Order: sequence, then structure tokens, then C-alpha cells
Amino acid sequence: MTTDYNEIAEQFSANVDRMPGNRLYERPATIALLPPLKDIDVLDAGCGSGFYTDYAIKAGARVVAFDPSQGMIDQALARLGDARCELHCCQSSELRTAIGDRKFDLILSNLVMHYVRDLAPEFRYLAAALKPDGKIIVSMKHPIIHTAHVMKFGYRWVGLVSLNWPWAGGPVNHVQRPLGEITSAIYDAGLSIERMVEAEPLPEMERVDPSGYFFAKRFPFFIHFVLTHRRFAE
Repeated sequence: MTTDYNEIAEQFSANVDRMPGNRLYERPATIALLPPLKDIDVLDAGCGSGFYTDYAIKAGARVVAFDPSQGMIDQALARLGDARCELHCCQSSELRTAIGDRKFDLILSNLVMHYVRDLAPEFRYLAAALKPDGKIIVSMKHPIIHTAHVMKFGYRWVGLVSLNWPWAGGPVNHVQRPLGEITSAIYDAGLSIERMVEAEPLPEMERVDPSGYFFAKRFPFFIHFVLTHRRFAE
């Protein structure tokens, strides 16, 4: 991962639910894509401070969650309290060691993939944990969100973008990459794109964060994918 969330876990978790881009943009867009969650097996991959873990548990899902940052796992535990959930501090590459060969109806990967340097293995690890008819819902920073870098280096440039993020109390590093690199990694993992969404913010964001809303209406902050196992013709 390109950012050490152990260093910013406490401050980030204190602010994350209030961030307009999360509360009024990414989260409503993700929730709109969710299937009914009652009595299904859900894996929250890169659970952070546990918003989606908590959401899925309250909706009646059986949830396993993991994150590579122990600091974020601690914050998730604080959020979840006595809620029944299995939490692991591990990388995606260590998931099989942590949970064995279990498979899931739904895998969530929210605002994680733009921290990952090499996408193809990450998608393969998730695909390996997906049931045959399951779905993976991914949200990540849109390839054109960092407009200054796109204009300076070109759309196809791949590299780190360092952001001074007040909500986190320090810098965070995202990987800038073109859409084609993302879709190639998805395909190479044996997955198909069932749906791709360039969501818009809720109208309420205009009142809460006028400048962010103005920008988001012109340049999408996020891109969402609904992924399934690729079916090969026989």
C-alpha cells in the first residue's frame, strides 16, 4: 500500500464519516449498487474504520473484514463494539492463511485500489474468494480526478500523487493510472465488468461543500465497478 494508515488511523477515523465526499457521494453510490444483504456472506476487503462492515452487519449479512493496518482494525473494533464480526489484520495476499478457502457472495473493496501499486494480483486475490455467482463491488478514485497531473504528464502517466489531506492530518499517496490499466487488471484476474458507474454527488453536497460539489459535477471523483467471474463460452 502507498500510505501507512497506522500513522493517521485515529484522526482519519474521527473525520471519515463527516467527509462530504464520503457521506454524500461515494457511500450513497456504493449502497445503491448493493444487493439484498440479509443472510449472505460478505467480505469487506480493506475495511478501514469499518463503515461498510457495520452497514452489512446491520443489514443481516455474515461479515468477514480485513485491513492491512492494525490502527484501522482498532478503529473498526471501536466502531463495531459487540457486533458479531470476524476481523483480521492482513494483506490480501495473506487472506487465505487467515480465513482458509471460504468463499463469499459479495466482496466490497471501497476506496482501496487507488492505494495499490500492482492491481492485477489484488483483483486475483479477491476473485479467488468469490463464490461462482458472487459479485465484487469496487469503488476507487476516478482516473481523471487528479486533473493537474493529467494535464502535466498526460492521461496515460502512471505514478504516485501525494495529497496533503487535512482530514487525515497528513499526506496520503494515491496511484494515478489510466482506465485501461484498471480494466486490464480486472480482465487478467478472470473477472468481467457487469456494470461501471461514474456516480454524481447528492444535491445536499452543494450546501455542505460548494466547491467540492462544483468540481464533482464536472469531473467525477470516483468510479464504481460491479464485477463477476468471467464466463467462457463452451
